[in-house]
Amino acid sequence: MRNILSILLVLFVCSSLIQAQTKPKPKQNEKPPTQKEVDAMMKEIEEMMKDPELRKEMEAQGIKMPNLKSIPKFTDQQYAEADKESKRIVPVKDLQRIAAISKQPLNDATLKSYLINTHTKVQQAMRPELLAWAKTKSDSIAMKYGDGATMAQIALNCYIVGLYDIAVFMMGKVVLAHPEDPTFLNNYAAILNTGGGQHLALPILQALNTRYPKDYKVVNNIGQAWYGLGDMQMAGKYIDSAIRLFPRNPQALHTKSKIETEKGNKEAAKKALKQSLEEAYTDEKDYELRKLGIDADDFQEVRWTMQAPKDAFGLGNFVVPQFPMSIQESEILEPKWESFRQQCAALLDKLEDRKSMAEKEAEAAMEKRQKEVFAGKSSFIVPWLSPKAAYKLKGLQERDRKNSNYAYYEAEEKYLNIDQELEPVKDEYSAKEAAIEEKYAPLFGEGKQNPFEAHCAEINKVRNEYLSKANSLVHDRFQAYINHLKVMTNEKAEYSLYANFKEDYEVMKLHLQQYYLTVLSSPKVQFEQPAGTCPRPKEKLPDTTKILSNFYDRNCEYQSEFYVPLIGKWTQRCDIMTVELFTKIPLGPTTVNLGGKYVINSDTKHENGTVEIGVSVGVGEKKFTEFVNTGVKAEGKTIIHLTDRGITDIELVGGVGVKTGFGGEKGPSKDISPIIKGSITHIGAEGQFSIMNGPRPTGKIKFLEFKL
Repeated sequence: MRNILSILLVLFVCSSLIQAQTKPKPKQNEKPPTQKEVDAMMKEIEEMMKDPELRKEMEAQGIKMPNLKSIPKFTDQQYAEADKESKRIVPVKDLQRIAAISKQPLNDATLKSYLINTHTKVQQAMRPELLAWAKTKSDSIAMKYGDGATMAQIALNCYIVGLYDIAVFMMGKVVLAHPEDPTFLNNYAAILNTGGGQHLALPILQALNTRYPKDYKVVNNIGQAWYGLGDMQMAGKYIDSAIRLFPRNPQALHTKSKIETEKGNKEAAKKALKQSLEEAYTDEKDYELRKLGIDADDFQEVRWTMQAPKDAFGLGNFVVPQFPMSIQESEILEPKWESFRQQCAALLDKLEDRKSMAEKEAEAAMEKRQKEVFAGKSSFIVPWLSPKAAYKLKGLQERDRKNSNYAYYEAEEKYLNIDQELEPVKDEYSAKEAAIEEKYAPLFGEGKQNPFEAHCAEINKVRNEYLSKANSLVHDRFQAYINHLKVMTNEKAEYSLYANFKEDYEVMKLHLQQYYLTVLSSPKVQFEQPAGTCPRPKEKLPDTTKILSNFYDRNCEYQSEFYVPLIGKWTQRCDIMTVELFTKIPLGPTTVNLGGKYVINSDTKHENGTVEIGVSVGVGEKKFTEFVNTGVKAEGKTIIHLTDRGITDIELVGGVGVKTGFGGEKGPSKDISPIIKGSITHIGAEGQFSIMNGPRPTGKIKFLEFKL
């Protein structure tokens, strides 16, 4: 079924690309296509590709057409079944794999032989060329670094970036050498779950559950294994237990929502899914929540777990001149404000020039990425944390009184509409001045009293009162807005850093700085001169004091490198994950050559689970009460949430003693040193990690074909 869906996707993309060059894109047909319709689509594509100009244009964009003659034919029933499978809520019960589960409970005496048999079945399920490669590399790694914690870390890195075959093979070698280690066993079983080997993972997990009956990771993985096998009754039992042990478990909550949806319990499904989404965001869960009937305007709060500076751009260093509250202050401060605004205008011009250059660089980078995608060199068209960051950016636009953003929009509205409040103040004091002028008009002239001093004093008094009242109002509205704007600008900068590729972020960063600077120089400060009957003040030179600060440069501070000895290096930035492979690895239909840089991605969108670094199996059982009540306050750990598209979230818990990111270094022999040297470090826990599975997709999507 996966092949059918993949072929349909290829045909649809090719057809859409060509039609985009020639005519408007037609509406998508909600019904599954028939073979006749697919044949017609391929014929249309073939006819269009006879146009040399169109072919030349597509090749210029890096678009390579597939060989349409090599695409197999399927029956209408197969297309219909593929469509039905794609719409399933939970997996179909797999009686054959359930029957294959070992009925004999594992103990210390039988565990080793079971692991040997399972490792054999894994090898039988692997493609021959990949198996030969994995054996050679794992033997080299074992000779250099051993078959314990270092190889387990290497297996974890392979798992994180989607090399599941290699991960399960290497983890199999680890558990064969260390069958007594419960964390190794849990991780091996979790990777088996991911690859479609739930029937092989369950006996291992059940044995661990006997030893550690309250470990939330093991209980979760048992529930996910039964879910993947399609037994909703058993899955629900363990998933509910996992949630009782760890109420914030996003994977268990996500699976529970699917089970409740299948039962028809819509409200229970929505509640569980909302809790899961708030804990760890994926756009799949957001989509599922919308399907369950959440209002489009009902923004769900999602925790942002990356560490962000309080003032990313140094906005707190920008100070405007004072607001004059009297004529005397007005005379002193007016030139200061004029100089300040001139400086702002000059800086805005510089920012505009930088933004124009940045826009050109962003456009060139986008074209390069598109060509890489079309040429098959990359399938990652959005940054790795983009869905969650975009969701948070969307939330900043919500103006509902129930959320914290409302105060910003309320302050903005009052600031932008300040004229409506200033107008009656101006009218009031204009009337007072008019009354004074009317009073003194008969007293001025040749041979009259000409009370210059009295007139000056009364007019100045009115103007002082006006400046005090008007500028107090302007100051209050400006200060309220600028304070909220600082927070909003920093939040937008933080989320934009992860929502955009670095070239696009540079444009967004300059735009945010421009807007802040524009607002900073825009308050409608009121100035007044003394009455004409007052003595003329001495002329003062314009104030040219430089009072502008410099913006801080908020760039990506999160960058990790996952080194896998003899295999490759993965670089994780705020915006993207790339992989550079040192040797040839058969990946799917292609072989990645030495030094090739590719981006890890997949055509599926299911939740793989969570990796908790710094916590081993048994913690949930030993510190059960403390764990649930304090949210792992006593544990320093790093949490990585995964889907098939890569990392979707990272969270640091108990920050003391935590070093962000994996690392590695080159040794004297220029080989990559053991990953454990640069692993995420915690107080009392270095190199330990535990994998928790997420809900499996409904279709038969797995990377290993186990023989039953």
